[in-house]
Amino acid sequence: MKKNKLKMRGGVFRAIVIPIMTVFVVFAIALTTITNYFTPSLDSFLGKGSKAYITSSGTKDWNASYYDFAASNSEEALNNSAKIAEQVGNEGEVLLKNDGTLPLTKDTPVTPMGYDYINPVMSGSGSGSTNTSSDYAYTAERGITEAFSNVNTTFVDAMKKAETVTTAPAAASGEGGQTAFLGAGLNLEEYDFSKLDSVAESCKDTVGIVFLGRASGEGGDLYTLEYDDGTPHQLAVTKVERAMLDYAKANCKGVVVVLNTTNTMQVAELQDDKDINAIMQIATPGAMGFKSLGKILNGSVNPSARIVDTFSSDLTKQPTFVNFNNGTGNTVYENTEYTRDIWLAKFKGGAQFQAPFREYEEGVYMGYRWYETASDVGYFDSTNLPEGESDPYYNRDDGVVYPFGYGLSYTTYD
Repeated sequence: MKKNKLKMRGGVFRAIVIPIMTVFVVFAIALTTITNYFTPSLDSFLGKGSKAYITSSGTKDWNASYYDFAASNSEEALNNSAKIAEQVGNEGEVLLKNDGTLPLTKDTPVTPMGYDYINPVMSGSGSGSTNTSSDYAYTAERGITEAFSNVNTTFVDAMKKAETVTTAPAAASGEGGQTAFLGAGLNLEEYDFSKLDSVAESCKDTVGIVFLGRASGEGGDLYTLEYDDGTPHQLAVTKVERAMLDYAKANCKGVVVVLNTTNTMQVAELQDDKDINAIMQIATPGAMGFKSLGKILNGSVNPSARIVDTFSSDLTKQPTFVNFNNGTGNTVYENTEYTRDIWLAKFKGGAQFQAPFREYEEGVYMGYRWYETASDVGYFDSTNLPEGESDPYYNRDDGVVYPFGYGLSYTTYD
């Protein structure tokens, strides 16, 4: 006789299968999440495979040209991208001031200065950030040392060891200026130049290249209130930065300021200072912008770019300034909330805050459109003008320092 087969009870079956299926599902979800996150790395390592195009029926006569890659591999594509990035830097970095000091020559002795020379602002934050850690990317140091054969490394080495001074907001002011994204913040760092007197002699007969930077980006406004040293807001020159500029003016035979920021800083005092010979705005340089900077400074590239914003004498006098946070909750709506922990809030919750908004009330009168319209109707009447200037449009109370589309070149015309 055949023996009856023992049947597994349903409870036992479920006790075995459910844990196995649970582990499998968790593994599948984790694998999908990880592979999505590391897609660029996996594509680079394993390859993307070949592309296949299928023409749907009825679309034969459509004008639909697919992009044809010029590179045959990732290394070639990287080299092509670097060339374009360098071209963008060559043609996009703006010469704002020049009394004839620029261009320098490749053998001009130079002394780079500033926290932002060692720690430059390479890109924005959040979705505006870029990875510039690859070997092909140019730091400020690399760009300057390749462009000039006589860099004052004695000073640079001492500066790297110097203490830094943090200029911080004078008081907590609610939401304003804070950001949820890495790469942007409120504190401003600079080296303590009062501790660098021992290497001041090394700067003699060199041109000081002074770097000023401001990091900003997605997730929050720049700080609009006063700092602990009296600096009126985040885009003004700080007390310790002025000390650096004074150090350069006292010890170098010339001073070139490099503005490493995408924002229009409040720099009327630098433009009007006869002891500051030249000013460059390079924005955030990405991978190749510092190579372009070096080539522009040594004359290998003739600057040709124009600014895409208006630099004003006093940013607090701009009509849009009142719509930014002033520490009193003027931008906060009481009937909306959000959480600072933006990434995991959906899953784990988090402390809730009243949501801030910015009102765009200027309509079409944004930037230069407001300034030029205000000038046409006679709004500017200040007599606080820079030497040699008669147009109140350029007054130093509420006027313009560099108008939209401004930019200099090394080219002269008879």
